Amino acid sequence: PTILHVHGPDLPYPPYQWLADRLLARCTDCCIAVSDAVKNDVSQRRAINSSKIVTLQNGIPLQDFQPVSVDASKAMRRLWGVPDDAPIIGTVTRLHEVKGNRYLLEAAPAILDALPQVRFVFLGDGPLLRELEGLASRLGVRGNVTFTGYQENAADALSTFDIKVIASTAEGHPQALLEAMAMGKTIVATTVGGIPEVIKDGFSGLLVPPANPGVLADSIIHLLRNEQERDRLGREARRQSLNYSLDAHVDRLESIYEEMLPKGETGIRSR
Repeated sequence: PTILHVHGPDLPYPPYQWLADRLLARCTDCCIAVSDAVKNDVSQRRAINSSKIVTLQNGIPLQDFQPVSVDASKAMRRLWGVPDDAPIIGTVTRLHEVKGNRYLLEAAPAILDALPQVRFVFLGDGPLLRELEGLASRLGVRGNVTFTGYQENAADALSTFDIKVIASTAEGHPQALLEAMAMGKTIVATTVGGIPEVIKDGFSGLLVPPANPGVLADSIIHLLRNEQERDRLGREARRQSLNYSLDAHVDRLESIYEEMLPKGETGIRSR
C-alpha cells in the first residue's frame, strides 16, 4: 500500500504539482490529512477520492507543555528585557508570509494606543525577519517588539505569554496551537484551516478573520481588559488539549497502517 500524508494546503500550488498529483492519485491507497479542512483541500485540489482520505489530527507530548514556575517565566522576561508587569502578546511562528505575522504587527499601534505597556514577542526565525523588523520600525512600535529567533524550549517561552496569537492566512492543524492550549494560554487565532476544528470561538479561545489587523487588535484589547475572561478561556483550552495526546495519535496512526496491510504482509512504502 502507498500512503500519502498531507499536513497543510500546499500553497502555492504550482503546475508541476498538479500534474504529479493526478499521475500519483491512481496509485495512492490512502491519504492521511491532519484536519477536515485539509481533507477537503486534498479531495478538491489533489484529485484524490474522498473515500481514500482519513482525518488524523496532530498530537503533542502533553507532558512537555505544562505550566512552568513563576521564577522560570520571570527569567525568560529578563532575557528579553521585558518588565515583569508588562502584558505579553506572543506568537510561536515561522517568519514566513503565510504565518500572517505582519498583521499582528499592523494591529500593534491600536493595541498600544489603548494599552501602552504591552510588549509583543515573536518566537521563531525565518526569511522575513529583516522585513518584519523594518515594518515594526515604520509603524513606530519597534521598541515594544522582540524577535527572539529560534528558541530551544518553547514551553518556557510560552509561559510568559498573556495571550497567544496565531495570525496565519493558511494552516493545516498547527502544533503551536495545541502546545499553547496544553499550557492553558488564552488564544486568539484566525479562522483558517483546521483551527476552527480545535478552538470553539468564545469557549476555548477567540477566532478572528485572517488578514484583518483591526479585528485582531479589538479582540486582543478586549481580552487584556478582561482578566476573568482570559482565565476562563485558558482553563478551557487546557482542558480541551487533553484530546490531543501524542500517544493517542500514534495509536490511531498505527491502526491506519495496519488496516492497509494485506493479511500476512509487512512493510509499507510511504510518500
